[in-house]
Amino acid sequence: MYYLKVAICCAILATAYSHREYKEPPLDVTKAMSEFLQLHQSHYDERLRMCEDTIDNFRRAFSKDIQAVKVQSELLQAKVEEAWAWIRPYEKIDSWHRQCVANYSAVLPSVSQLRASMNTCGVEVYLDGIISSARNSCNNIKRYSTYILTNHKNTCERNHRKSQLGFNTCLKKAVIPLDVEVAKSWNDFQRLIGEAESNARNRIRTSRQCAFNTIFTTSYNIGITRRLVVDCIANEHICGRSSCSARCPHQMYVGVKDGDFKDLTIRNPNRDLGCLELRFK
Repeated sequence: MYYLKVAICCAILATAYSHREYKEPPLDVTKAMSEFLQLHQSHYDERLRMCEDTIDNFRRAFSKDIQAVKVQSELLQAKVEEAWAWIRPYEKIDSWHRQCVANYSAVLPSVSQLRASMNTCGVEVYLDGIISSARNSCNNIKRYSTYILTNHKNTCERNHRKSQLGFNTCLKKAVIPLDVEVAKSWNDFQRLIGEAESNARNRIRTSRQCAFNTIFTTSYNIGITRRLVVDCIANEHICGRSSCSARCPHQMYVGVKDGDFKDLTIRNPNRDLGCLELRFK
């Protein structure tokens, strides 16, 4: 009888102990809404991926056009450096050569002048500035997808930790306006990226035309400068240093008209002059 009482008491104690150890697991209100959250998260992520891919494609497409203009500019700078490397040694020979260089190198730009001229053409078209508005819309989608949706979820969970219905209602009310904002940002992005593409095409077209004009003018000036310097140096053997290296005090102005050059000769106003400088007007 004694042993039976002991056994019953032990059984009662074990049962009481097991009841004390068992605790009902806390309610996970987010579990029932996991598919709902995943559906919206996937939608936002897809919109974000599409706008980021569009911006990357925009950069690749227009970077090639900008690079082409930059390469032309760099090649022209090399040509100008080469021209000056050819001209400068003549300045060190004597006063005649130095004067020839001074007379005909004024139209030849320095490398810094050429670079400044090309910069005015807008060769450095900054894509970041052109697509900044579209990127802001893309960043808004990223903000909604990454931060705001998570913040709404955490806020609803914190306020309705013990109420599944309360959490569900809170989350749905938070997501509905979020969907509207994501849709608006996506529509804004599509409109702004279209405007950016049009802007980039126009700026690059203008840049190309301006760069072409600068390249043509500079290339022409390089050629004409080299020819005139060479001709000037060669003329030393024809007219001599004493009569051509210094300015002649006797000057005669000749009008540049068709009638002035019908004859092969020009009338000498005074045969006793030691020199005569002709100035065309």
